[in-house]
Parts: sequence; structure tokens; C-alpha cells
Amino acid sequence: MKNETQTGSGKQYVAVQATHYPNGEIVPIAIFFPGGRVFHITRSNLINDQSDSRSSKQTFRIVIGKQETRLFLDNGRWFVLRK
Repeated sequence: MKNETQTGSGKQYVAVQATHYPNGEIVPIAIFFPGGRVFHITRSNLINDQSDSRSSKQTFRIVIGKQETRLFLDNGRWFVLRK
């Protein structure tokens, strides 16, 4: 049985704590991985927003400590790409 938080495409679905502002801006604050690991995001920028009436796909450039990576929001589900 496949773990619900993983897909064959290299996606790792995660829980994300984020602030949602009245203007629609979303700022991710922390990532929660299965198994209990938590990573606090020190900086984030929305770099790609492909929202339309049928779907919502956003890509964030985030920094955790000194490491830069990407965080994705796709139709209400957050994921990172496994290495």
C-alpha cells in the first residue's frame, strides 16, 4: 500500500502552517513532515501563481535556515519534491 503522503512522481505531501491575508496573499510559516519533523520557514516568496477558475497552483521559494528550496500549493494540498 502506498503511503498517502507520497506519490510516484516524487511529491511529498506535507502539512503547512501559513498566514492568509485578506488580500489573498499566503505566507507559509512552517512545514510539518510525517513522523513529526518540523521546519520553520525563515523567508518565502511566491514565484509562480497559476490560479484560474478551475485550479490553483502556486510555487513558493522558501528558505529554511540557510537552505533554499521550493514549496508547492496545488488545489489546497501542499507538497515538496523529494530528492
